[in-house]
Amino acid sequence: MEIFNIIVLVLSGFLLTMVGTSRLFNTIRTYAKNSGIDLPKEKDILNETRA
Repeated sequence: MEIFNIIVLVLSGFLLTMVGTSRLFNTIRTYAKNSGIDLPKEKDILNETRA
């Protein structure tokens, strides 16, 4: 019975880790896509904003 509990806990931990990392990377990808900032084209605007 202990071996079964260990296997279930390892599998559930692995699944939670995989789902967490996929959600994190999906969020980063979505923000990067929808941010609207394109550095090569808006280089001058960003420099003026900084100054």
